[in-house]
Amino acid sequence: MAKKRTFCPRTNNRKNCKEIKRIFLESDRIFGVVRMHYALKRELNWNINIKAIRRLMRNMSLTPEIRRKRPNWVKNTPVHTAEKSN
Repeated sequence: MAKKRTFCPRTNNRKNCKEIKRIFLESDRIFGVVRMHYALKRELNWNINIKAIRRLMRNMSLTPEIRRKRPNWVKNTPVHTAEKSN
């Protein structure tokens, strides 16, 4: 099991870390790196590299929940019970 790290190494990144954590918690722990990138750009007009966001999220142990796939329904051929009447 990996250690939990909650620090940001550089002072410049502390502001980024706070905003990333805020958006992550507001999204109910769903946003990954790509959606986080677009959220930061939309809300704060920040242009941060996706690799930097990935590194900061990994350092803060922010891992999004993976949504389950929808079940594959079995496709049946339709069965007609009534005949056409002319």
